[in-house]
Amino acid sequence: MADDAIDEDELEFAREVLRGSPAAVDRFEREILGAIDGALATMQLDATVIDEVKQRVRVRLLVAEEGASPRILAYAGRGRLDGLACVTASRIALDIVRAKKRDPAAPVDRLADDLGADVAPRTAANNGPEDALFREEAHRRFRVSFAEAVDALEPRERAVLKLHLLEGVTLERLASMYSVHRATVVRWLADARSKVLSRTRRSLAAALDTADVEGTIALLESRLDASIERLFRTRS
Repeated sequence: MADDAIDEDELEFAREVLRGSPAAVDRFEREILGAIDGALATMQLDATVIDEVKQRVRVRLLVAEEGASPRILAYAGRGRLDGLACVTASRIALDIVRAKKRDPAAPVDRLADDLGADVAPRTAANNGPEDALFREEAHRRFRVSFAEAVDALEPRERAVLKLHLLEGVTLERLASMYSVHRATVVRWLADARSKVLSRTRRSLAAALDTADVEGTIALLESRLDASIERLFRTRS
C-alpha cells in the first residue's frame, strides 16, 4: 500500500466502532486499548492510573470536539490504530506522573475547597479552639472518605461517570460507545452514585455521630454530580 493510501478496512472498522457495533467495540477494547498495557508496562503504574489513561484515550479518539469529527476517523486508514493508541497513552501517562510529582496530595487537599465548606460535618456549634479542631478533622475525614468512595468504583463505573459529568458525553452517545441500551447507562450511573453515597456514609459512621453523618450525606446527595465532577477535574 502506498504511503498516502487509505486502509479502507481500518477506516470501516473505525466507523463501526463509532456506530456502536458490538463486535467492533469489543475489538477496539481488546486490540486497540489492550495494547496500552504492554506499552506502559515499563512505567510500573498502578492499575487505577492505567485505567485513567485508557479512559482519556477513549475520550481523545471517540469523542468529537465541537465542529469536528472524532479523531479516530482522522487517523484510521493512515496507520495502525493500536500504535496511535499506545503513543497517545504514553503521553497521557507521562502527564499524569509529572502532575503527581508536582503536587501528589493535591486532589484530596483541594477537594474541600471544590465541594464547599458547608459540605462538612457540623457537630461543633461553638467557635472555640477545640471546636475548630474538631471541624477541621471532621472535614478531613469527609474529604478522604468521599475520594476513596469514588476510587472504589469499578473501572467502567468511573469511566461512565467521568465521560458523562466531566466530558459532557450524552446518555445516547455512551450507550453507543458501550453497545448497550440507554436505560442500561442510566442504571450504571444510578448504581455508581448510590455506591459513592453509601461508601462515604459507612466510612464516616466510624468517626462521627449519626446525626452529623446523615446531615453530611444529605448535603452531598444534593450536589453529588457536581462534587464528583470537581474531584475528577482536580485529577485532570
